[in-house]
Amino acid sequence: MIKAVIMDIDGTLLDSMPIWEDLGKRYLASLGIQANVHLNTILFPMSFDEATHYLKEHYHLRQTEKVIKAGLINELETFYLHQVQLKSGAKDFLELISQYHIPIIMATTGHLQLIKKALERLHVCHYFQKAYACASKRTADIYLNIAHDLHLNNQDILVVEDTYIAIRSAKNASFLVAHIYDEASWKDNNAIKAIVDFDARNFYELINQLKEGNIL
Repeated sequence: MIKAVIMDIDGTLLDSMPIWEDLGKRYLASLGIQANVHLNTILFPMSFDEATHYLKEHYHLRQTEKVIKAGLINELETFYLHQVQLKSGAKDFLELISQYHIPIIMATTGHLQLIKKALERLHVCHYFQKAYACASKRTADIYLNIAHDLHLNNQDILVVEDTYIAIRSAKNASFLVAHIYDEASWKDNNAIKAIVDFDARNFYELINQLKEGNIL
């Protein structure tokens, strides 16, 4: 049986990837500017500061980068505080894990304060014992730090993620890894399936797989 679950949030627990894909477009629309059709693809891999600079330069905005960044954050706040929803079966999964008294730890590259507010609105924040944030999951540092703090072996921890980069990092560090499908990562689906321990389209499927594998 697993002894802890490390849970990614954006794209895994929350159906939130659309806002990260459309954020620049939404912000420009609030200014009455029509975005280039390829803007989402251009901005998606960028950091917040890189995206802010790109919008300022490419669209010749009169606003300062500080004002642009504040506008982007405002769009995020509206989405997380009022719109974002849980993935299918997410609450049932969290409840089940909690019934086994298995700690659930949040590991995110997202905006931690907004995520916590969204989880509070959706009545699931109390399931998490602790929250960790990092700039990137290209390395397994965040998972290793959590394992160290929990005094657990990597092999005894289930990491639940949606992106190939994060999944590869966790697998390379010998964690058990479950994949929850997200449309934003569909191009990596075959590569993900080749390395994960559990592959599910939603949390109901994951629950069944964990039970069948005697992980719970």
